[in-house]
Amino acid sequence: MRTLVLWDIDGTLVLTGRAGLRALERAVGEVTGVRGAVDGVPVAGRTDRAIVHDVLGAAGQAVTEAAVRAVRDRYC
Repeated sequence: MRTLVLWDIDGTLVLTGRAGLRALERAVGEVTGVRGAVDGVPVAGRTDRAIVHDVLGAAGQAVTEAAVRAVRDRYC
């Protein structure tokens, strides 16, 4: 059996009531200790990776591969 999982933060594929953004906000908060870093970061039509880069920067964090991975792991 195969499973397909879709992540769609900006609602271009499915409408989720912004569940993806809330999950990303929580993940970034848990990894960095900074709340609200997602606010003001454009998400429409962008990849999760690009959004995470900008959110980490908005949180005042170094955008390293380890930081991106940490957010991704918490997000998933």
